[in-house]
Amino acid sequence: MRPILIAAALVLATTAVPMTAALPAQAAETISQKGAVSIPALRKMVEGIGHQTRDIDGQDASAGFEFTIGQDGLDIHILVEESESTNYIWFKVALGAPPEGVDPYDYLRQTALVQPAHFYLYDDGQLGLAVPMDNRGVDVASVERAIDILLYGVTTTVDYWNGGAAPVEP
Repeated sequence: MRPILIAAALVLATTAVPMTAALPAQAAETISQKGAVSIPALRKMVEGIGHQTRDIDGQDASAGFEFTIGQDGLDIHILVEESESTNYIWFKVALGAPPEGVDPYDYLRQTALVQPAHFYLYDDGQLGLAVPMDNRGVDVASVERAIDILLYGVTTTVDYWNGGAAPVEP
């Protein structure tokens, strides 16, 4: 009787593994799509709050869009893109080349002051500031909040990325 039970257990174990292995992939696919907003719908939200949007040069309109906001004497060009997984929406600003002589740790210190916005470097060495937004339950209020966080980050750190002042400790 014992050999039959062992054989039955082995058969069940080998057939159960492939079925359970497929579950995480299916779950991830469902999670990434559930409640996500599309780029065209997001673009309508941004236009609905009064911003004039435009396509990203050389890219398909479904990849993202740009718009400009004038604040504190700056023209802030905001790029909006969806992550590859569709789980996040990124609001980004390219700030140009970091000024000579600025310690990279200064940007880490500034990130502590403006988070959830954060500094990063593009592949070509240009400095950027970005705000990620969870792509679930997106509404106009959450879009406005992400834009406000990004604008705050850009305007309060202008002396660090636009040349000038010594860093402020967090």
